[in-house]
Amino acid sequence: MWVGLVSLSFYASYNLGNNTVTNVYGAGWSIGGACGANLVYLGRPATNIGRMDVSAQMCGIPYSTTFWLQLTVRSGSASVSWSP
Repeated sequence: MWVGLVSLSFYASYNLGNNTVTNVYGAGWSIGGACGANLVYLGRPATNIGRMDVSAQMCGIPYSTTFWLQLTVRSGSASVSWSP
């Protein structure tokens, strides 16, 4: 996922036949304008979801936020969603 100055990625193994995510690994991220960013979560919060959360502290302004990327497998297809 690449939106403006935010890039988030991970690898996932999944099975469309039984709508499951079996493995989530290899997280990568780049957040422009951030003084620091840390991986907060990489895993499977449900059997059909793979998700990563990255916390970022922005430079120059006292602002921190969490960006997320999620893979959802359901009804025999996979879709991706992310934080705006």
